[in-house]
Amino acid sequence: MKEFKLAMVQKRITGQDIEANTKLAVEYIREAKRNGADFVLFPECFLTSYGAPKICSLLRPVEEISQDPGFVRWCGEALSDDSKYLSAIRRAARESAVGVEITAFTRGEKYPQNTAYIIGRDGSVLLKYSKVHTCAFDWERYLEAGKEFKVCEFDGICLGTMICYDREYPESARELSLLGAELILVPNDCDHMKPYRLRELSVEAMQNMVGIAMANPPGKEAGCSSAFVPMVWDYEDNLLVEAKENYEGLVYAVFDMEAVRAWRREEDLGKYRRPGAYRHLTQEAWREAASPEKVVVELLIAKGWHISFAESCTGGLAAARLVSVPDASRVLDASFVTYANEAKVSCLGVLPESIRQYGVVSESVAEEMARGVADKNQAQVGVGITGIAGPGGGTVKKPVGMVCFGFYIDGKVHVYTKQFGDLGRNIVREKSVEFVYDTLVKLLGG
Repeated sequence: MKEFKLAMVQKRITGQDIEANTKLAVEYIREAKRNGADFVLFPECFLTSYGAPKICSLLRPVEEISQDPGFVRWCGEALSDDSKYLSAIRRAARESAVGVEITAFTRGEKYPQNTAYIIGRDGSVLLKYSKVHTCAFDWERYLEAGKEFKVCEFDGICLGTMICYDREYPESARELSLLGAELILVPNDCDHMKPYRLRELSVEAMQNMVGIAMANPPGKEAGCSSAFVPMVWDYEDNLLVEAKENYEGLVYAVFDMEAVRAWRREEDLGKYRRPGAYRHLTQEAWREAASPEKVVVELLIAKGWHISFAESCTGGLAAARLVSVPDASRVLDASFVTYANEAKVSCLGVLPESIRQYGVVSESVAEEMARGVADKNQAQVGVGITGIAGPGGGTVKKPVGMVCFGFYIDGKVHVYTKQFGDLGRNIVREKSVEFVYDTLVKLLGG
């Protein structure tokens, strides 16, 4: 395809009438077809509208609002993949023989996701993507975030997509570029578009050698649906088109795909990357891709170290988590569950005086447990865990949910106390193990 004509929908949806929003979307698809468009790009959450119940604005923990009638209704209104509204959009795409990127809140595992579907000319779903960078500082914290970026092929063009706040993270466009995207489509719904957010898109197009198109609803400091090409050096501007902020309707951009591809072949932006020098980026990606316990095993293997656990309230959960990782046998020889005070003394060498003076749930005892288990098993790393999981056993000074930790790391000791609260016995134990592995990753230098 030499030219790719894209229609960007600049329209604000204010109501949650999904039926009406779907009919309007179909009208825009048909209008775009009449004007010769190959593809129609909608703003963020066009079918369901972009908003949440009022209770979400209070930013309370989700557990506190999960039974609120408005919140329950909002979650229930999220669309399924076989929703009749999505089917109507697919049918309109097929009847008009155009591509479409339509957007909506959709059902996640437990809570809604902010989703875009790319639909082919035949009405088939080519790609389903859920927003990775949800706005966790605001009500979007109640959405389930997507886990990966994706691309698909449309008319021989490799398309990628990112939704609104994804745009603020340069890694988003870079990941799509590395996946082969030639054009990146951005359903959007935000204000303060000029100058910085438009500049942001311009730079991302240049740096990643991709075309970028963004559809945004109209409004004060909003609107400005626009498209950018990657070509820069001998061009006055890489902006193809930009709508006025209050304009309402379709905005058209024509990408010369032969020119875009020639630029990508001839220019060098992004071709000579040095990932080995991006140490913090690559380490962070490695950590996020692996579970903390896997990271701990890898770090211990790299250092040639062994680890041992001395567990009381966690009852062996920490050691079991490590054993779930392949190659755990290379770093773990033995561990102890020392539930009784006498076991802590006889197996680990904890001083009875420490227990009498500080109590068994104390940083002093946790430190002695960590030192003792490391010494007993000749390990470079020892972990001591002692706490009150509940439901009983708490006091005013040492309430249920208080857990003390000791970490012996090659001769140095670190101690911590966490107050998890009276969350239930097994939740306190699980949170204790999570804290152990998150802390080990940091202390081992991961």
